[in-house]
Amino acid sequence: MVNNAGVIGTDSFLDTTVDEFKRQLDINVVGVSNALQIALKKMIPNKAGKIVVIPSIAGRKGASLLSHYSATKAAAINLTQSAAYVAAPYRINVNGVAPGIIRTSMWEEILDGVTPEGVDRDENFDNFIKALIPLGVPQTEQNIADAVLFFCSDLADEITGQTLNVDGGAAMN
Repeated sequence: MVNNAGVIGTDSFLDTTVDEFKRQLDINVVGVSNALQIALKKMIPNKAGKIVVIPSIAGRKGASLLSHYSATKAAAINLTQSAAYVAAPYRINVNGVAPGIIRTSMWEEILDGVTPEGVDRDENFDNFIKALIPLGVPQTEQNIADAVLFFCSDLADEITGQTLNVDGGAAMN
């Protein structure tokens, strides 16, 4: 099972409403928990399975721009680890893949909020990449799919409870 659902909010820390935070929590945390529970209940009787949660590198540390989103993604990483403990006796692997910066509709929403008037969006995105990613390039959907494929393969049979950053070095820990 691969859980890749999520939403973002781009309001500042001080401007994020309770309702907006609850929306993010419901999808990014409660949704992950629900999916993990359902998958584990199906896999435990078979004593085998692979689960991959897709949080974000935003869950690795606090952020001024995406503070509430980051908190929900940190919770998703923690739920991944907790589910891995529950699943381990049944030989079920539970891992995560934390994407870096991919130019998706979520990043378009971020750019809407941070691109000054008169500044080219593509140039602004390129500036984020240069500032945040040591390898200097954004990630692609294929980069994330490759990491998911690895975790779902026999090559990862002895890996559980881990979240792999696929981020060009942006969140080196």
